[in-house]
Amino acid sequence: MTHILLKQIEDISKDKNENKENSSIAKYLFKHFKEIDKISITKIARECKISPTKVTRFAEKLG
Repeated sequence: MTHILLKQIEDISKDKNENKENSSIAKYLFKHFKEIDKISITKIARECKISPTKVTRFAEKLG
């Protein structure tokens, strides 16, 4: 399961057709994957300079 999630995040981070916000979230999560279960939506949003709603939508996209 972890490998699948990591692969999904990596694919989004490298996808040239992905929007800027999703790409930013994916790059952040890929870089901080070992702490992913401890990082809040608010922290991700703040670090990526986007709204928490966009982070929630990103999570929904992952499933």
